[in-house]
Amino acid sequence: MNLNVERLGWADAERLIAFYKSIPERQFFKPCGEQMSREEAERIINEPKRDDVVVAEEQQIVGWGFLRRTDRCKAKELSLGIAVHPGFRRKGIADSLMKSLVALARNVHRLESLRLIVVQDNIPALALYRKHGFELFDSFILNGEVLDSLTLTVERYFAMRKDLCA
Repeated sequence: MNLNVERLGWADAERLIAFYKSIPERQFFKPCGEQMSREEAERIINEPKRDDVVVAEEQQIVGWGFLRRTDRCKAKELSLGIAVHPGFRRKGIADSLMKSLVALARNVHRLESLRLIVVQDNIPALALYRKHGFELFDSFILNGEVLDSLTLTVERYFAMRKDLCA
């Protein structure tokens, strides 16, 4: 599989909606609720305070990652999110999205840290984030679910991943 990570563009609204519908609720914190409308997809694509990247296979989005500012973020910090279509997991897509997003955080935004929220029992996601150096920062309850907030300092990530510094 070709793992080209590309920026989400203005013409990608329908592909983003189809991808969003394909992800089970328990495996991705869905910021738009169960369904994403055309207006919500366009708002995401056009929002100036975020960066969205995707991996596509034959015009279908199979992986989506984003950086965005949230109320929980400090001044030099953004929130990171990653989701991979269930039929395309364990193919390196999440790793490719993570590398791309951390590079954006460091080289474009000059950030010091990243934060993400993950459902506490999403073991594969927790393993991925810990592999990339994220550490538990906080746990909280939202809508009856225990969520973990993890953080990563950008420099720690690049110290761990010498292959990305070349």
